Amino acid sequence: MKKTFLLLLTFLIVGVGTTQAQDNTKAIKKLLKTSTKALKKYSLDPSSNIGKLDEANAAISDAMKLDGADKMPELWLAKASISQSIAEQDIIARNDIMKQNVLAGTPDAEINYMVKNPSASVEAFGSYAKALELTEKKAAKLKIVKELEKNTTFLNDIASLLYSNNKDYANAYQTFYTLVQASNLVKTNGGNPLLDTDDKVEEMTYYSAVCAQLAKMDTEANTVYKEMYDAGSKKIEVYDALFKANIEKDETTALKYLEEGRAIDPENTSLLFSEINYYLQKGDYKTLEGKLQMAMDKEPNNASLRAVMGNVYNDFYKKEKDVTKAQDYFGKAEKYYNEALEIDDESFEALYSLGELNYNKAAGLVAKYNELPISASAKEVDGLKSDFLAAFEKALPFFLKADEINPKDYNTLTALKEIYARKDDFAKSKEYKTRIEGL
Repeated sequence: MKKTFLLLLTFLIVGVGTTQAQDNTKAIKKLLKTSTKALKKYSLDPSSNIGKLDEANAAISDAMKLDGADKMPELWLAKASISQSIAEQDIIARNDIMKQNVLAGTPDAEINYMVKNPSASVEAFGSYAKALELTEKKAAKLKIVKELEKNTTFLNDIASLLYSNNKDYANAYQTFYTLVQASNLVKTNGGNPLLDTDDKVEEMTYYSAVCAQLAKMDTEANTVYKEMYDAGSKKIEVYDALFKANIEKDETTALKYLEEGRAIDPENTSLLFSEINYYLQKGDYKTLEGKLQMAMDKEPNNASLRAVMGNVYNDFYKKEKDVTKAQDYFGKAEKYYNEALEIDDESFEALYSLGELNYNKAAGLVAKYNELPISASAKEVDGLKSDFLAAFEKALPFFLKADEINPKDYNTLTALKEIYARKDDFAKSKEYKTRIEGL
């Protein structure tokens, strides 16, 4: 008797589960019908029936919450259509501005439009992709692929607006990246992809990485760059980005990316400049010297490179104990700074550095002057004093010109204050002291 009771109880429980599933299916289909009907009314007259789009969206959202809904392709397709319609509102608004520009006789005018639904086209793709995954009939699949083709054009247009007009780089990254996924899915399923060449796919993938960087989404950016690298990209920017991303945590890997990029395009300067900045930060001036020479050969009219090369020899000069070698380094530093000024006579870096070079020489002579013994001859004393005053005097015009270009540089003002004090022009020295205090 007990066994019979348990068996009946089991059947009862199974029966309840089946009834619940049937009720869910009915509820889902009812909500789907409501949503479809509302979307159809919206499509007939979008401007007058905007509320119907909200109604369609609300009904499909409620349906998706019910058990079993995520296994129904027709529900995902309905959800995709709603998201696509929401995205289309931005496209229509953008097109209206374009028409107004044409009528005004300014067809090339900037399109000043803020995207209101930046994620709608991305959400539409996700739903279409899910519907495609769950659909078995070939004819039904082809219809979804056609909708995906339309979706890729929306993704492309909205990504461009988000990037160039809205400066919404986070959403632009996601939209560009989704555009690549959508185009690949269309191609895989026999459709006509918007990105119909490998170059177009690579370019849009690259845009997504750039947008991620601009949005400070470094992890996402580096993931995309690594995907491009793994796919065999020859784009130098990919290698440069991966070099910079890894240099702090894995120097060996970073340098590998650098070497591979240089092998692809030995004449490209972007990697060379990244390498120069790396050796600058590292303080490896010996290696830097050769890299800078390579860069100057490629860009002979780059004033900054010559100023940096001057800094390299200035560093050698400061550290050299041998007087003859130190003087040689001084001369080379001076030479490169002057070459920088020949290219750009308002290079603050070159002007300040020439001032600093002679100022430090003067300071070294002052130290020797202060160390002279009491027994030193008048000729020796006067000679050293004359030398350090001459060095300060040589530094002065460079600092004055640097101050004209950047009147708020602390180091320049400090040097001018000290030089005028050495010249016994205390009024002028006080003037610079006051400016320093006011910074």
